[in-house]
Amino acid sequence: MARELHLGVVGLGHRGKWNTRFICTMENIHIDIICDVYEDRMEQGKKAVLEARGKEIFGTLDYNEAINAEGVEVVGERTFRRCANLETVALPNTLTEIGPAVFQSCSKLANVTIPASVTTIGECAFDCCDSLTTVIFCGNQDQWESIAIGDYNSSLTAATFQFHN
Repeated sequence: MARELHLGVVGLGHRGKWNTRFICTMENIHIDIICDVYEDRMEQGKKAVLEARGKEIFGTLDYNEAINAEGVEVVGERTFRRCANLETVALPNTLTEIGPAVFQSCSKLANVTIPASVTTIGECAFDCCDSLTTVIFCGNQDQWESIAIGDYNSSLTAATFQFHN
């Protein structure tokens, strides 16, 4: 039996709109949440899923609501890249992987909370996050040091860390 994959789609510009329609054609892959800063695009994405799958899904204009949706395990490549207004992120306790370039060039990102469940942080995930000053890790220093952290994450590693169990 094939495993089911549940996704959230963030950003419904040209590429995001096409990807949403394509994903809807795939078996065992389900879109559970749609997020865009423009309400009309978010509503169009919800409508595309409803038409393709006959299923109402959650839509939001708020990136934090999208990333904290129940059951999120992976934040995929470049999901929040260049989100100029993203200042604080608290990642959900179900998260295991932060993909490559997820927060790259989020110039206002100052604070991030990372759960102890994270095992991988991709290359460039926090590259060019020049405002990043505080990382709260919901675990101890030994757990942090066991995370596989990709190259080009100096904004992350240079921040002030707080460890919380």
